[in-house]
Amino acid sequence: VLTPERCQAMTSAGSAEDAPPALPQPGALDPALLQPLRVDIDEDRFVAITALEVFARCPNWHFLEREAGRPQAAWFRHVEVPHVAPVDPAVVGDLFHRRVECHFGPSPTAWAIGADAEARARVEALWPMFEAMPVFARIAAAAERLVEHDIVVVLPSGLLRGRVDLLLREGASWEVIDFKTGTPAEDDESIRARHRLQMLCYLLALRARAPEQGVWSARLVYPAEGREVVVALREADAAQALGEIDALVRRFKRERGRLHPVYPNAACPPCPFERLPICRRLARA
Repeated sequence: VLTPERCQAMTSAGSAEDAPPALPQPGALDPALLQPLRVDIDEDRFVAITALEVFARCPNWHFLEREAGRPQAAWFRHVEVPHVAPVDPAVVGDLFHRRVECHFGPSPTAWAIGADAEARARVEALWPMFEAMPVFARIAAAAERLVEHDIVVVLPSGLLRGRVDLLLREGASWEVIDFKTGTPAEDDESIRARHRLQMLCYLLALRARAPEQGVWSARLVYPAEGREVVVALREADAAQALGEIDALVRRFKRERGRLHPVYPNAACPPCPFERLPICRRLARA
């Protein structure tokens, strides 16, 4: 059983060898290592892009959420639990993605089957806003659409796997479309920074699909705000991006199974665990 005491003990499991490695020099990784998803790849070797993104924000956040599972009640002792929204935003997001998949597929109404009533109402309210955006017309008129498309990025350190909301082909060019159902307060540059790792992984996979493009783009779509934020990857930056992600995957594989006494700090992002006694103890250590 994973207890707060065991978690505290795990913070001493590291060593000097756990320091992040130096990033490979540009050109050190062969772009040919990028391949589309193959069904014969052993899934035990995969690192999920979403898990890597959480780890990059905070290794402790990743450990508590994905390694230890849901925090035990003892971790919340004497901690005031904030009000919980009646509908999980992740449920609304998943349902919106399902509606996109169904709308541009053979069963436009199947998305609502079995859906939570309030989540369905939220998606119904978002949909007209999405239809009024220029990107909706582009998707509808596209030469080819791949919805909920699995991708893999092959690196020397391992395999990254993820799922792209939508791949859009217009003429000879492909673009990644990623839907966000929230309403961020940040400006476009802050949004690009927050989703940089996820978008780089998607763009590197897109680069393998369409290497002749030279510039690959991803579009973050916020229907609730009618907002689109474009992230681009140029050939000159691709090798450095590969090196950066490869180094992070190596660190992820070394450090994922324990807590880290260096967190939290002034640079901590907001997270579900920020008020836990365990993080406070680590901060004082």
